[in-house]
Amino acid sequence: MWYLCAQMILCLLIAAILGFLIGWLLRGLFKKQVVVGDLREDDLKLVVGIGPVFEKRLREVGIKTFKQLAELTEEEIERLSEKIGPFPERIQRENWVEQAKAFHYQKYGERI
Repeated sequence: MWYLCAQMILCLLIAAILGFLIGWLLRGLFKKQVVVGDLREDDLKLVVGIGPVFEKRLREVGIKTFKQLAELTEEEIERLSEKIGPFPERIQRENWVEQAKAFHYQKYGERI
């Protein structure tokens, strides 16, 4: 009799373990993946002229990657210059856009 009880307990234990493993695998297969844009951020302080203060200001206005900085138009540069600080000509004078293009290419191998 005890042999039969031991077999039943062993079968239940194996079934529980298999159920757990199958559930874990299925959850991994069917888990929703939500991607909101490009989640990477670059160290904008590598660009000459961008220190911790300007990097923080750029991030506050939504510029977090070399690509975003490299793709700025003249109009966007003017608006950005007004928002980020006391030296509005700094972006063009220190050539942030070209530097950002070079850093993006160096890091990601993609030309902009």
